[in-house]
Amino acid sequence: MLIAGRAFILLLVLVLPIAVPLVERNLEPFLFIMGVLAVSLSQLAGKQQLRMWQLVERALSFFLKTEHLKTLPKAYGDEMTARGIILRMLKVYLFIMALVFLGTGFRPAIDRYVVHLPGAVLYWLNMVSAVVDNATLTSARSPSAR
Repeated sequence: MLIAGRAFILLLVLVLPIAVPLVERNLEPFLFIMGVLAVSLSQLAGKQQLRMWQLVERALSFFLKTEHLKTLPKAYGDEMTARGIILRMLKVYLFIMALVFLGTGFRPAIDRYVVHLPGAVLYWLNMVSAVVDNATLTSARSPSAR
């Protein structure tokens, strides 16, 4: 049951942002909801006794350490208003919090299956992930994608 639930959440996270434009436009709230579901599923298993506020605190500490905050006004030019900058900052925080929740929710599955893979397999999985990530960023930034 728990494995099927995590697999379903993973499938939704991988497919919906690509297949559904509404999800793509609202990626941060979607990932946050999926992260909360993953953490809730792990809490049901009773293997992780982290409280939500601990996860929020972890995400906030990571967010405050990022360099993104310093470069935000420069990256979006002078036309960005204070409201726009704050909104963008909150979306970035929501995204980081979603990633922390997803990581915490999938930790039991990662500990059980992924950690025991040979180093060479993990290396190649990481390489493929980096290539796909860069290809996604490139296609998202290309003028034809708009």
